[in-house]
Amino acid sequence: PKISNDDKEINNNDLIITGSLDSTAKSWSLESEKCVHTFRGHSSAITCLAKDFFGRILFTGSGDHTIKSWDIMNGQLLKVFNGHQATVLTLIAKNKLLYSTSSDHTARCWVMDFGDCTRVFKDHGHSVSCLIENNGLILTGCGDGISRCFDAKSGTLKRSFKGHSGAINCLRVVSNRLFTGSFDGTLKIWDATELSAERSNLEGGNRSKSSFKGSKITIENERATSSRSNNQSRNTFEKSDADSGFDDRDSRLTVPIRRIDK
Repeated sequence: PKISNDDKEINNNDLIITGSLDSTAKSWSLESEKCVHTFRGHSSAITCLAKDFFGRILFTGSGDHTIKSWDIMNGQLLKVFNGHQATVLTLIAKNKLLYSTSSDHTARCWVMDFGDCTRVFKDHGHSVSCLIENNGLILTGCGDGISRCFDAKSGTLKRSFKGHSGAINCLRVVSNRLFTGSFDGTLKIWDATELSAERSNLEGGNRSKSSFKGSKITIENERATSSRSNNQSRNTFEKSDADSGFDDRDSRLTVPIRRIDK
């Protein structure tokens, strides 16, 4: 899709979207470095963003407890998603569904087209900081240091992964392994095949005050990389040569994993 702006056609793929403390989101042209649209309507800071599969609809989460959807082409407000009782922290768009997490200790599932909430994932003991959907399961990371697994359709809690001593900031599932990164300075690997207990613990170096806030997990060539958003810390881990480790045939991942210092 293309957007008409000042008599110039801008390809949608050329856009970058930003959210701000001033309660607005903006779309920018990477080519011209100019603002294309300003999305106004929230009454508090924009805390998270997501786009639908086609890149035509923008979703914004805010400290005003709401989620809003916008037409990226013209900046028009489409819908308001009401339900959360505190700041919206994460938005994930998957097919025709939108998932959100919040400081109100819940995650929610919404129908994009109508703005209806179809499921509330409860049982969290603190703010829900991150979420992923994987093969009919919803996995959340929480401020209480616990990752939880829910059935996406029923909302039933299936298993809790306990072991972190700090808030979980990021999640990733690869080859039936659940990776969780935390403020406690560790990256943990869990056997997600049978949703069972922790199989491995990767130490992420000395814990600092900023810890893993804003971090993400990247899996490449059997290496797990945890990094902070400010790029000041990057830790990489790989399986030991003597370990069957990430072999998909082995659902019982065991300990020998070593850190790579660069």
